Amino acid sequence: MLKQNKKSAKKILMEGKVPHELIEGIKQTGLSEISFDVGNMGTWEWNLESGTMKWPAQFKQLDGGPGFSLEKILNNLRANVQQGSVDELITEIREMLTGRRERLHVEMQLTRAENELLWIEAQGNAIFDDKRKLKKIIGVCIDITERKVHEQRQVFLANASRALSFSFSDAVALQNLGNLMVEQICDACAFDIRRANGYGNEIIAANAKISSDSLAKTIKKIVSPEIENKVLRGKSYLCPYVSDEDIKSWSDNEQEYRYFKELHIQSVISLPMIARKKVIGVMTLISSTSRSRFNSDDLSFVSDLADRAAIAVDNARLYEELRQSDQAKGDFLSVLSHELRNPLTPIKMSVDILKGADVSDKKYEEALFMIERQVGHMTSLLDDLLEVSRIKSGRISLRREIIDIKVPIKHAIDTFVSIFPSKKKNLKISIADQPILISADALRIEQIVVNLLNNAGKFTAPEGSIELIVTRHNNEIEIDVVDDGVGMSKDILSGIFKQHKDKLLENNERGLGGLGVGLQLVKSLAELHDGRVTAESGGLGKGSKFTVILPSLISMDNPETIKMSLDQSLTKNLSKHNVKNAVGNQEVGDLKILIVDDNKDVVQSLIMALTKLGYVADFAYDGREAVKKFASMGPNVVILDIGIPGMDGYEIAKRLKESKPKKKNFYLIALTGYSQSSDKEAIKKAGFDQHLIKPISLFALSSVLKNIKSDLESSTASS
Repeated sequence: MLKQNKKSAKKILMEGKVPHELIEGIKQTGLSEISFDVGNMGTWEWNLESGTMKWPAQFKQLDGGPGFSLEKILNNLRANVQQGSVDELITEIREMLTGRRERLHVEMQLTRAENELLWIEAQGNAIFDDKRKLKKIIGVCIDITERKVHEQRQVFLANASRALSFSFSDAVALQNLGNLMVEQICDACAFDIRRANGYGNEIIAANAKISSDSLAKTIKKIVSPEIENKVLRGKSYLCPYVSDEDIKSWSDNEQEYRYFKELHIQSVISLPMIARKKVIGVMTLISSTSRSRFNSDDLSFVSDLADRAAIAVDNARLYEELRQSDQAKGDFLSVLSHELRNPLTPIKMSVDILKGADVSDKKYEEALFMIERQVGHMTSLLDDLLEVSRIKSGRISLRREIIDIKVPIKHAIDTFVSIFPSKKKNLKISIADQPILISADALRIEQIVVNLLNNAGKFTAPEGSIELIVTRHNNEIEIDVVDDGVGMSKDILSGIFKQHKDKLLENNERGLGGLGVGLQLVKSLAELHDGRVTAESGGLGKGSKFTVILPSLISMDNPETIKMSLDQSLTKNLSKHNVKNAVGNQEVGDLKILIVDDNKDVVQSLIMALTKLGYVADFAYDGREAVKKFASMGPNVVILDIGIPGMDGYEIAKRLKESKPKKKNFYLIALTGYSQSSDKEAIKKAGFDQHLIKPISLFALSSVLKNIKSDLESSTASS
């Protein structure tokens, strides 16, 4: 009978309907007290006529009377029930007193001995007399502490995860978590993180009662070396009750004993932070008198927190390793670019000077073009390496506009023919006459096609054929580059767009060569345009086919749109200038130019070029010499390298600006192999007027100097 009544009462309570006949039955059978012992359920009653309030023995602090007035009963509730809960309960009681409410349903949070928090769900029915005056409220209650604690812990874990993910710094993430823990679940906590050289900086948090300054020392006393070694082996430590003997064991003297006594520490948890099966730190929590004591359930919950904190620390470390690796890679590429561009500059400048000479020997001319072509190869390879790095690190953006794709493709063909002139006669081009419009970055489209054509040119015999086919299918543009060259095996084909060490070795062993950077760039640029790239081959010796698919503009029939597109494209199709014009048509000017570079070949080639152009030029190989020459020469233009040993280009630029004569302006040009975006920003910030990237052509140098001369003449005339 008891068991059956208990089951019925719990079911009715869950449904929210509590007939007072059932409540009276529970009381009369004595089920109220027993049910709370067995099933966390019981009955309660407030008799307004006698002024008594009766709850199960477990909540006797809520009892009142006999003879308690309404105000005394309400004050008693206020003293024992948490504020938010009691406000809701009193509101419902007052509505019952006015007769507007017959049923009561609230969740209340009570504070019991030793700061233990208890949640109960109470439902009740109002009993009125004939005149609709409230006589009593009778109801049932159930302990819902376990459910509430679970809900609160789930919310806390969600907030903890957010706190840990707020920053990529493990110190910041743990400090955020520590502050949250001190606010809600403990009085003090500390994270002792294992570094490569042992234990390092500690992250601590504490409430006002425990000083953060002394917390690290306090925890070292509480968590003895024996306990610490246990935690380091992956075992958790729980001290649910701190005794006076424990405090004495922590203290070396009477002063320390009094200090620990004043902290009123109740219990301690210390547990390992484990990530990837390794202990990476120790997390310790302290409960004082403002909190309830820790128990085994708390240990389980805090273990979850420790796991999340460990994962956050591990992720932060991995991120930092990747960031440093990416930074190292970027630094390496920047230095590589600088070191390789340096020897290219004198080669390119010398070729341009010799091309301006009147020499009729055909072999002489062929040799010059061969040197120039190889310089182009090396420059292109450097650009590809840097482009791939920028794309992978997300530092590249497209300058999209509506263009006719035939324009960048034509430029790509011209570039390919200049690199592989012998293959011009075997290059077949198939492309429609009408405009093929696309929203794209024209320069990047040109890079895609140049790399595919160059790839075909490298792996096709001199007599072999290469075909470039451009077609439009519905809303897509297809670019095919087909050759009858060496082809690819299935193994090579599967990793053709990846710069994989094993594939590169295999390529080199088969005589294919190449770093695979150009094809990586093709894939990355195609995907940036929301496109894709594929590769096909019948096998070794059977040629290859590379296909790039790009989205086209849907509307192709609007004449105004087509005209606008063509006009925009044509403005970018600048005519090419002959180097001889740069040399032959230059008037001797009064520009005085100082060259500062530690590479003697670069300096000498620039001196030759500037002399050929009719300018007065001098040079310096280091910073000290540059400052002296600047003071004595008073140049209009300083062409300065950045990567100079000792006093680098930035420091030299600063010294020159500080030493310049009053009312004497000069142009500061950075001519360097450093070409990444970070380099450009640093050069601009250092006050350089222009940034030129090695190798520079004679025509480009001549154009820059002509513009500077024009600017100086204009400013002189206006003054």
